[in-house]
Amino acid sequence: MTFQYDYPRPMVTVDILVLRIYSGQLQILFIRRKQDPFAGKWALPGGFVGMEERLLEAASRELREETGLSGCQLLPLLQADEPNRDPRGRTISHVFGTVLSSPVEVKAGDDAAEVQWFSLDRLPDLAFDHDDIVKRGLQELRYQVLFKLDLLKFLNEKFSRQELEELCLAIFDQAGVSSIILEMALNMKLIQKQGKEFSRKEAGDMGSRQADFALLSGVWLSKKLSR
Repeated sequence: MTFQYDYPRPMVTVDILVLRIYSGQLQILFIRRKQDPFAGKWALPGGFVGMEERLLEAASRELREETGLSGCQLLPLLQADEPNRDPRGRTISHVFGTVLSSPVEVKAGDDAAEVQWFSLDRLPDLAFDHDDIVKRGLQELRYQVLFKLDLLKFLNEKFSRQELEELCLAIFDQAGVSSIILEMALNMKLIQKQGKEFSRKEAGDMGSRQADFALLSGVWLSKKLSR
């Protein structure tokens, strides 16, 4: 028996906030839209969720189709649900985020006419409510880095002190954060030093120490950043 649902249905979409560190600055990846609405304007990568897709699957697919990026660790950040945010009708967007830890090639595809990185201080005029999504997304990503995950997950398996410093400075704009993160991670044996580099332990070796690290570093950083 087919169930009949008589209420209006909102459309469901995903948007992806992709960040990278370039020359010590935090940059965001945008696509130039091919299609209306807002044809020719810059927007976050994203699109509609398929009927058989989970949200994360849709976000991964849209990111791959529009930018060529794949295998990124996508974190759920927020929902954009203002009733009039999309001229096509009632649309609720689930926003994901990621920070790229190494140089990657991006290439426009699908309904993206162009793809380009922009620094935070030179963001273009954006389609839909994506300017608000960027502001809220950055705040939520910082929170997630502090309390739910840790900065180490956004680095390569092997990383240098400079790479950690650049990541911390770009995300938090706060000097000295990387030294505390590094010291705590070493003391809790989440990372080990190998010559001039550091390497992350396997997830299975971390146990509850990873959660403790995220909590302790989050408490310290939240106090530091609130001053």
